[in-house]
Amino acid sequence: MDAKPYLVDDGTIPQAPDPSHRDAWLSRRKLLEAAGERSTPLGCRPGVLGRLFNMIYPVFSVALRACGLYRAGVRNALDLRLREIELEFADLPAAFDGYRILHMTDLHIDCLPGLADTVATLTRGVSVDACFITGDYQEGHGGPADPIIDHLKVALADIDARDGIFAILGNHDEGEFGLALERRMDLRLLINEKILIRRGSDRVLLAGTDDVSFFYSEGADAVLASTDGEFGIALVHSPEMAEAAAAGGYSLYLSGHTHGGQVSLPGGRPVVTRLIRNRELAAGLWSCGDMTGYTGPGVGVTAVPVRFFTRGEVTVLTLRGAR
Repeated sequence: MDAKPYLVDDGTIPQAPDPSHRDAWLSRRKLLEAAGERSTPLGCRPGVLGRLFNMIYPVFSVALRACGLYRAGVRNALDLRLREIELEFADLPAAFDGYRILHMTDLHIDCLPGLADTVATLTRGVSVDACFITGDYQEGHGGPADPIIDHLKVALADIDARDGIFAILGNHDEGEFGLALERRMDLRLLINEKILIRRGSDRVLLAGTDDVSFFYSEGADAVLASTDGEFGIALVHSPEMAEAAAAGGYSLYLSGHTHGGQVSLPGGRPVVTRLIRNRELAAGLWSCGDMTGYTGPGVGVTAVPVRFFTRGEVTVLTLRGAR
């Protein structure tokens, strides 16, 4: 991403990524990827549950086809909506009153034919101040980056975001893929990093972590430990770090990972969240202490490409000062 005049380098929060930080992170990330275990805020967990789900998914797919529900589920998965939400904050700097954020999460952009075009159509003509993407760009894990990035270029081509696109990684995203994404697209990746965004003399702090649901490291705690006295927005792939961000003084926390359940009970209650904690934060708006959070239902889907009783979305969040 080209240098922007509204990103601040004040000597403590650098505008550009620190190469030594990135190198250390990538070395650690590759070790976690090779370990075959789930590194979480509660420690390492064996991948037994994931392997169990991988055995169940084909059976579920066959059952849906047998019942004649599979095509309906696919149609549901492609029936995305644009949702608009206003959020009020007593501590929002005055110049950011009305600041519009386009939030997308769990794009899994290769999960269904036509998904990239659907996203492009839905976001075309939507003018925002910034676009935040909270991870999971592909349906699988690993593999060539080029096809995924080509799909993403289609999906994101018409986004009109004054301050640019900022992104983090999810559990489907390998470290090397994330760096390739940043090199080849006009976006800034935040990997346990912070930046400041300025409007006149006012500014907000934006922090982004690496995935914490499978690739947790202490760097996520470090970046969420403090907002440095600024109004803080945290981008984390899952809601599992909500308490840490709230304790650090963050005002807004944006996440995904759960797909809102993807297949939920009538009324939208998720059946499976894939969270090890904070399952009550698996979908929609929530609060943790003085912090507001939003767990988006995601754009794409994984495993069995269907949705029932959930709807994928891209979300426009408008920030307002206290009235």
